[in-house]
Amino acid sequence: MINPKPGLVKAVLAKLRQDFPDEKRWLIHPKATLKGNHRVDLVLDEMNGNYRKRSVIRVVHNIKVSGLDVKGVNEAAKKMSGRYVKIINKIIFIVPGADTSTVPTDFVLKVVPGFSFSENEVVRVDGIMGKD
Repeated sequence: MINPKPGLVKAVLAKLRQDFPDEKRWLIHPKATLKGNHRVDLVLDEMNGNYRKRSVIRVVHNIKVSGLDVKGVNEAAKKMSGRYVKIINKIIFIVPGADTSTVPTDFVLKVVPGFSFSENEVVRVDGIMGKD
């Protein structure tokens, strides 16, 4: 089985670039790995002078969002905030139909465009996204 995660992250990145096109105001950082091996897939920074408003983003390709996914985002958010950086969102992108019962209410859930589950495997929905 092919790992669907790279295609999902690519779709989310394209969606973020579409939603936040001003590259002078919005910075998108892919694949942020922190001390302690806490990994998030994307970081979205809104620049305001020397001050940053930051969203940490995890893309989940499984049928269920795990407690480890939630823990990783929470720990990354703690480590990525600071004097001039405020975490404004903890976002998890999911494939439609994923079980999100483990996700706390302080998270934002968003759907990865162009994908769905078929027999518990992630598949691209024809006609919505271009070919890889």
